[in-house]
Amino acid sequence: MDDRTLGRHIGKLTLEQKVRLLTGATTWRTAGEDGIALREGPRRPRPGDAGAAEPLGSGAGPGGQGGTGTGEGGRRQGTSTAPARRPGGRLRTPSQASPAGAGLPGHPGFAAPGRRGRFGPAQQPRVLPLDPAELSTVAVIGAHAASSRTQGGGSAGVFPSAVVTPLAGVRARLRGRARLVHAPGPTPGAAAVPLGTDRCDDPRSGAPGGAAARSGRVGERTARRASPLGPPAGAGSASRSPHGGDQRSAAVAPDGGWTFGVRGFGRMTLTVDGDTILDGVFPRETDDPAVVHVSPPVQQARTELTSKRRPVHLVPRRELVPGCGRATVVTAAPPEPDAESAVAAAVEAAREADAAIVVVGTTEQDDTEGRDRSDLSLGGWQNDLVRAVAAVNRRTVVVVYSGGPVEMPWREEAGAVLLAWFPGQEAGAGLADVLFGLEEPGGRLPTTWGTCLEDTPVTRTRPVEGRLEYAEGLHVGHRAWLRAGRAPAFWFGHGLGYTTWEYEAVDAPARVTAGEASTVRVRLRNTGARAGREVVQVYVARPESAVERPVRWFAGYVAVRAEAGRTVTAEVEVAPRALRHWSQQECAWSTEPGPYRLTVGRSAGDLRWAGEVTVERGAFIR
Repeated sequence: MDDRTLGRHIGKLTLEQKVRLLTGATTWRTAGEDGIALREGPRRPRPGDAGAAEPLGSGAGPGGQGGTGTGEGGRRQGTSTAPARRPGGRLRTPSQASPAGAGLPGHPGFAAPGRRGRFGPAQQPRVLPLDPAELSTVAVIGAHAASSRTQGGGSAGVFPSAVVTPLAGVRARLRGRARLVHAPGPTPGAAAVPLGTDRCDDPRSGAPGGAAARSGRVGERTARRASPLGPPAGAGSASRSPHGGDQRSAAVAPDGGWTFGVRGFGRMTLTVDGDTILDGVFPRETDDPAVVHVSPPVQQARTELTSKRRPVHLVPRRELVPGCGRATVVTAAPPEPDAESAVAAAVEAAREADAAIVVVGTTEQDDTEGRDRSDLSLGGWQNDLVRAVAAVNRRTVVVVYSGGPVEMPWREEAGAVLLAWFPGQEAGAGLADVLFGLEEPGGRLPTTWGTCLEDTPVTRTRPVEGRLEYAEGLHVGHRAWLRAGRAPAFWFGHGLGYTTWEYEAVDAPARVTAGEASTVRVRLRNTGARAGREVVQVYVARPESAVERPVRWFAGYVAVRAEAGRTVTAEVEVAPRALRHWSQQECAWSTEPGPYRLTVGRSAGDLRWAGEVTVERGAFIR
């Protein structure tokens, strides 16, 4: 399907369907793979605050469905002040802790009553959603804001016709309402990006892009003229070129050492205004087809440019030989700003703004195929940038673009954390809708995120002397954290939204027959001021088991929706397979009869109800 056909299909969708598409909250995904996960905590009131955004709640479903649910900032939501007893179990009050310390008031990043756990369950102002009526100036900070990650690297990537960046999305939402300031901050340390059509013209026609020609075995792959080489998209001013294409103003082109490069294998040269800055033979050193045909390594060289110089003429040439692919990419990177000065400029912008949106994320070299990550850090100066901005503006929202877990050492310092994953080419538009409350964030974490790499239970995945020992057995993910009795940064199933919920009653069967499904019914009330969706999750435990089992494991979920002040009943089916284990003696799946412990909650670490069910032998116990 080409971009135009896809665009026509998307254009027929409703607003809700578009947001679900952008956030990944689609029904064809497997359990726990969709949406945006968010952390929110109260902030300290700032002088001149004109009201407060409404309390934050929960995200979308850990499965094929998206949804939003309860708030965990200010107080433990979804529990009665007096425990309400129901057949088969009991509801918890906030003072009754869940196992492994999760869900306790002050637990970092989860049910914390406030930043660093120091605020009680008072009506503290919330950061999200942002209200444009309360904002006169908004600072959008970070290099990823102007050039965000929308997809993974390698063969997972496609080439969209256009991308809405976070900066563009927020600017469009605030146009005519508030002033927007962009401070790029330090570069995130990523490799040079391909030279886009926004910064180059075909020297023959003047149209955006480049020209390609072949001559025998040596191809002049692209002949590109920068028009002229300006700052990254979103910075500086733009004007119409005499050739009819958009170009950046020469007045904003940064002086200094530019780094140009060519991706590919074999004999390659690169000239800038006739001066050869790269000339060599670069043999292919891998058989990985994704590297050979999609993302070959880049060979780079530096040259000095000044703003007084006319637009430069780049001519990369590459010899095409069998077995080395044909992918040829020209890259260009402007002079890197001094990191400390860039952080200082971002801090100044945040200090003068009513709200700061800091956009950080991984790079294409981090989240890609054919390469293992050596750490979980965001890289570069991004952690320093977030901390410095959060220190001067309590209404700081951190947007994280990542395809997997990353360390967030500043998570308790930020007002809110929004995990955007890789949302696709309309990323900025969808993000703006969530930031300003047109839509709720719609995700649940499909994995448990540790505080740091050292706290992660399983990190060694390389064979030793040809043997890889799976010593963790069943205890992976949230089950590993529960076994160790430690609390991670964010549990499996965690996610917040823009309303609050109270878990009023739970009805679970006292007895079930092995091999048959059972249903757990949970009555919830939307206690917030707006409609929302909550994702009710059921976990199972078997403390006195004759076989090795996790401390607790995920058994089922359902997403429900209710208007403000209304109740809704969630019916969660516990499938027979949720109670089965693998019998080595019988070489088959088997169900162990006896008592099991059922728990209901919002994540693997935030439980609101616990009860017991007895599994009885059936005609077929397997």
